[in-house]
Amino acid sequence: MALFVYTQRNTLLHRLHPAAKAVWVIAMGLILSIYFDPLPLVILFLVNLPFFLLGKLPWRSWAKPFSYVFLLGLVGYFIMSLWLARPGVFTRYPDLVGITLWRIAGERFFLGPMAVTVGGLMYTAGQALRSLTLVLIIAVFVYSTRPNDLVYLLSKARLPPKLVFIVMVAYRFFPHIFKKLSIVVAAQRLRGWELTFGNPMKMAREFLPITIPVLTETVRLADYTTRAVESRAYGTSRFTLHHELKMTRVDWLFSFFWILLMTAFLWVYFGFGVGPL
Repeated sequence: MALFVYTQRNTLLHRLHPAAKAVWVIAMGLILSIYFDPLPLVILFLVNLPFFLLGKLPWRSWAKPFSYVFLLGLVGYFIMSLWLARPGVFTRYPDLVGITLWRIAGERFFLGPMAVTVGGLMYTAGQALRSLTLVLIIAVFVYSTRPNDLVYLLSKARLPPKLVFIVMVAYRFFPHIFKKLSIVVAAQRLRGWELTFGNPMKMAREFLPITIPVLTETVRLADYTTRAVESRAYGTSRFTLHHELKMTRVDWLFSFFWILLMTAFLWVYFGFGVGPL
């Protein structure tokens, strides 16, 4: 089963107005875009955790594809953190994060100094938590929101029809890519592919048999979509909505909660400087 696919179920999140869930996604996206410190990100993840459970996502079916995506991101963030070897890169904990645990390359290295530092590990943990929280929020949103309701929401926001179409293509594009990822991983395992934990550079090379077929499929699908749109003359006229959605008291309370939480996190960030590393 792909990660990002709408499934009809009778849950609280499924019954919510798409605008209320959009407030949740936007509020959390804004907070996650500025926070890098792992501690407040852990708190943010725990606040969102009950809503992940309320959606009754098929965790068993999603475990494998989600774990591969998360692991791939974790390895990428760790490799990026190797270049954060200077204490001046960090502003909030310059003395702590500047501690070097393992020096890989010095100043004369053509790519610059590389090292495993406390700051780099905190950066990796923070980025992993940001990605984990954001992916889960988007997964819950897609899993509990009908595509037609999303079209309704975007149309009510008076977005151009072409922009609405782009969003809807992405809405259906990612499930296909995650499904392709699961197929590629299964196929490569049959050919003897295994991921060994240890050297980050070696792990990055081992991911090439996975990333290259997935990227190829992504480009191919984008090309097919472009040709299909052009052959159907999309954009020559506006589309009409067939139903009307109304906000209920629960929808307003849900939206207010996330706006209040976003305000609190922004106040802590700008007022006390909590959030950066």
